[in-house]
Amino acid sequence: MEKINLQGPVNFLLVSFVIDTSWQENARHGYIRRMGVAYLASHLKKAGHNAYICYCPYTDDQFTLTAVISRHIEKANPDVIGFSITTDNFWMLQTAVKHISKSYGLPVIVGGPHAIVDPESVLAIDGVLGVCTGEGEQPIVSLANALSEARPYSSIEGFLFRGRQGEKPVPHLWEDIDTLAYPDMESYLTNYAGILRNGWVFQSQRGCPNHCSFCSEEYFRKVFHGRHYIRHRTVESLIDEIAFTTRNYPSKISRFVGFSNPTFNISRMWVQRFCEQYSSRINLPFGCDIELSNLSEDMADSLAAANCKVAWVGFESGSDFIRKDVLNKKLTVRQAVEKLEILRSRGIGIELYVIMGLPYETEGMIKETLEVLRGISPDAVIPSIYLPFPGTRLGELCFKEGWADRTDVHNATHIPGYSHSTLKYPHIDPAKIQYYYDEISRLNR
Repeated sequence: MEKINLQGPVNFLLVSFVIDTSWQENARHGYIRRMGVAYLASHLKKAGHNAYICYCPYTDDQFTLTAVISRHIEKANPDVIGFSITTDNFWMLQTAVKHISKSYGLPVIVGGPHAIVDPESVLAIDGVLGVCTGEGEQPIVSLANALSEARPYSSIEGFLFRGRQGEKPVPHLWEDIDTLAYPDMESYLTNYAGILRNGWVFQSQRGCPNHCSFCSEEYFRKVFHGRHYIRHRTVESLIDEIAFTTRNYPSKISRFVGFSNPTFNISRMWVQRFCEQYSSRINLPFGCDIELSNLSEDMADSLAAANCKVAWVGFESGSDFIRKDVLNKKLTVRQAVEKLEILRSRGIGIELYVIMGLPYETEGMIKETLEVLRGISPDAVIPSIYLPFPGTRLGELCFKEGWADRTDVHNATHIPGYSHSTLKYPHIDPAKIQYYYDEISRLNR
């Protein structure tokens, strides 16, 4: 086990890879959705340590990546560097850690979805000290306290450290999310005030009840089996945070409020209570992710009355076969379109996430999606080309069938929107997938 000699508070540089603000989603709404490092920073500061946030734009250019990392290291002067990663930016992690080890010799810890699903692949990177195998707020504070007091840290709950590969540490789960510290707004504003052109993002829940075959949420439910994984904040707690933020940062949170949940409308009763309190206490325009199968006419009325201006929807495909048999979506295309019309008839904008290049998807099925989207005419389309994530049902199918290799997925460079296919299908050429990605992207013009 590596020995780290520190005295007093520990300085952390916390890095999250995010889509560049010039790209469509952030450009429209003016905020970054990946708030994990902001929560970690708050909890570290509350415990008497120091934290500096780095949002590093997605890039497939090694020089740009290492330059951004170096600039933030020189500003933060960290003792430890932490990364939050997903599978699509694993290549960036490898490049960054190699650079840090060679140029600075600083210890690196890693968390985030990919680290939870495949911790061994992360620990295989020379220079990574440990992996957080669950939610990180408590484990990172425990690590910081141990380092500052020169105590052993190898058995801290929620971490798997180098030298202990193969073990199955108990992942940490923050059960009462009302008691989480608010995300570190000060660190965010210090470096990223320009991103907050329109508003701020809030988290109303953790965990998602859906069973989409391409998503890691199903794997996370297994990791936290027997524990209360899907957790809602109370309406009062969430509204209090929004009120606090708008009161203390009025020049930044003045136009729009966003919610960074995979499914905002899990509970109809919760949504009703939220809308009542939000309209009376906040009443700023807001946007949220809507699960269409949970949407009713009454719920749409409540959302519209509370000033909901945009719904982000995982539409994914215009093919019933792909939606139902491949992705495990609950609604047919026709049913989904009818639900979208419920939103639109209330003046709520619709922005649709779409995936193409999926297993078993033919060119004809992608054409179906394109034609359905043209018929819907959404306010925006957020397209992506499918990337298989380890631990997901669809990802493991791709690895089993030989359509993708785990090593290739880890080493692939991806730009925002997963705009290039890494899969080797017998039934469709990657160039065709790219063609339809470009065609669907043009719907935004």
